[in-house]
Amino acid sequence: MPRFDMMQLLEAEMRLERTSALARLGDRLQKAIDETRALAERLRDEPPGEQRLRLLQQHQEARQRADRDRFYLIVQREALGLTEHAVVDEIYPLPPAAR
Repeated sequence: MPRFDMMQLLEAEMRLERTSALARLGDRLQKAIDETRALAERLRDEPPGEQRLRLLQQHQEARQRADRDRFYLIVQREALGLTEHAVVDEIYPLPPAAR
């Protein structure tokens, strides 16, 4: 295979891996957001007590994971030259903190 074809193949593989990395980060972020929302829903119906405190702690942890994963997604986007991140907030809005 000529050297030029090998370079094109390598560049295509690198683009594919970058795209895959973004997709994995987006999936992980969405999972944390979904978990946060589900816990918020359970919290709405939970009366005060130990179970509510456990749910609140789980909600806070899930929301922290979502916030961290959002940060990782933005870092990966910036590494690819994508500097406008409003789309991340539109696609992956972080749920509010629970009380």
